[in-house]
Amino acid sequence: MSTIVKILDNYDKLCAYCDGFFSSIHSMYTDDMRCAKGCSACCKLHSVCALEAFLIARHRAVQRSRMPPQSKADLRRHACAMLKKNGCVVYAARPIICRTHGLAISTDKRKTVCPTCALNFIKRDVRLLPKPHVFDSAAVTDNLMRLNLAFCMASGHPALAAKRFTMEQVIFGRLPKCIL
Repeated sequence: MSTIVKILDNYDKLCAYCDGFFSSIHSMYTDDMRCAKGCSACCKLHSVCALEAFLIARHRAVQRSRMPPQSKADLRRHACAMLKKNGCVVYAARPIICRTHGLAISTDKRKTVCPTCALNFIKRDVRLLPKPHVFDSAAVTDNLMRLNLAFCMASGHPALAAKRFTMEQVIFGRLPKCIL
């Protein structure tokens, strides 16, 4: 198995962990979470790391025949360029942050706990949630950044690990050739 394939496999495992955590919390706090198909309140993503840009671009290339084209007018109407008619056109390849938005998170070993969506947990103080019910975004982000660095190094361009790529760059294929 190549290094890149191992990195992508580990990224898939990280996504599966995030999806599982979200599903578990959503089922426990159904009355507190408004997350549902058609809600796009959290869709404000502007940029992603090289690894996630590569994965979204690859997904779009495979799905191109089934995906409606994005126009520049569409992009101006939405906070996230991947949003079309309140739906994510790359849902299966959405970035980690999109997989966890809506949860109560902690970025600093539970010193600060906050909701990530203004529509969720409006009648409950998330600071009082049991520790296992609060998403440790710092740990997941650290893992993502390690995978991104490994991906960039394996691609032969470690300097890309420090760069962010806009969703428009991904949509219109304006990514560096070395990560495509």
